This record gives sequence, structure tokens and C-alpha cells, in this order.
Amino acid sequence: MEYSDFMNPGNVDHSMNSLEIILYQSWPGRMPDDLWDVMRRYILSRDHYTCKNCQATDTRLDVHHIVPIGVGGSNHQNNLATLCFECHRKIHPHMRHQS
Repeated sequence: MEYSDFMNPGNVDHSMNSLEIILYQSWPGRMPDDLWDVMRRYILSRDHYTCKNCQATDTRLDVHHIVPIGVGGSNHQNNLATLCFECHRKIHPHMRHQS
């Protein structure tokens, strides 16, 4: 799969191969938006489009870094979880005034 294939949303599925997963998980710091979108869609699919906290499915879903990148967290799939917007903003004070 070529880099350009990842930029076409129709080409992304949740069964990323091992090399692709390793490349995304080892990305240092904040990923470029287009690459983050691929990883985000992979995590949402992996978690069956369900909030890991409250099990909501019919609402806005975010992908949450359990340990934030800024304090040493990574983009590793074990550090990412699907949360609904309401659960996500309870964790992050800066999100409390967003809707």
C-alpha cells in the first residue's frame, strides 16, 4: 500500500497490516492530520464505534490518548481508546466548554 492510498478514505479498513500499525504507533509526537485520521478510523473500528467508558454508540466519538503525547504518551494502539464526546470532555478540562 502506498502513502497516497491512505489519503483516500475509501481505501482504509480496520485490518491494517503489521507494518502499517508499527509505522503509525511509532510516529513521534503529534501526527499530521491525514495520518492521524487513518489511525483514528482504525481505533474507532477496532472499538466497534463504541465508547469504552459508557458504551454509547449513537453520538460523536473521539479517539483519546490515555497518556497524553505531551507527557510521554504515544500513538500506540494500546494508548488509544474510543470515547464519546461527553466522556472525553470530562477527562479534559479544556474541552468542557466545547459542544
